[in-house]
Amino acid sequence: MDQIIDIATDGRHLSRDRGFMKVSEGGTEIVRTPLDQIAGVIVHAHDTTWSTSLLCELAGRGAPVVLCSSNHAPKSVLLPIEGHHAQGARMRAQ
Repeated sequence: MDQIIDIATDGRHLSRDRGFMKVSEGGTEIVRTPLDQIAGVIVHAHDTTWSTSLLCELAGRGAPVVLCSSNHAPKSVLLPIEGHHAQGARMRAQ
């Protein structure tokens, strides 16, 4: 089951740990989700940090990461270079 992960609370750290995306706050793990189940990540919260290895793992699985501005509107999308053919078609259409 594919999941969209929505990070809406400030102060969270996103990292990769043994095939999982781990969400921590203040060094304490809050939740972990298998990377294979993540279809995308949306980051609304400011003061969010993440590891580069997590972003590379998400890209390798074709999961985009959407970064939102203070008004919660999408500001940037991180897409894998070697994406699924449907992603390329969407980008060309836009």
